[in-house]
Amino acid sequence: MITESQRIASILSNDLYKSNLKSIEEAESDRIFCKHDMEHFDDVIKIASHMAKQNHSKVNSEWIYAAGLLHDIGRGREYTDGTPHDEASVEIARVILKEAGFRSYERLIILNAIRHHRNKTPRFLLNRERSLRSILNKADKLSRKCYECKAADLCYWPMEKRNREDYFEDR
Repeated sequence: MITESQRIASILSNDLYKSNLKSIEEAESDRIFCKHDMEHFDDVIKIASHMAKQNHSKVNSEWIYAAGLLHDIGRGREYTDGTPHDEASVEIARVILKEAGFRSYERLIILNAIRHHRNKTPRFLLNRERSLRSILNKADKLSRKCYECKAADLCYWPMEKRNREDYFEDR
């Protein structure tokens, strides 16, 4: 039986994961805005884990780690061939999760969270799945430090989507 830490380590050491992470890094080398790197992935994981704990969610922490590490892994493809990164991330994550030993029902939940991490969660989904999708969506948005960004004037994100100093007061 593979342990949780072994499955997460398997994601991080996966050649497909590493090559896609490198592709993102190369594509974003001159990017002045938020990057889609390990710092971003770690921030999403920390925020999502905190939210799950604070809300007494029953979302498996390993699923949070896996979704956090993989939700933007398709960004390199978006930059090179225009495939929306959520779609590309699902394709890449499907292979990596299987190789890491995640069961089919776990892959389904994690992949659905990745596929829809840019959208609000529909109400008709299963509780665990809805929770992971909702947590990933919120953590991804909250991980952005728009309130201290030096390139904020050049950002294409609309003001209502940015994390400003007053962002948390509005929620």
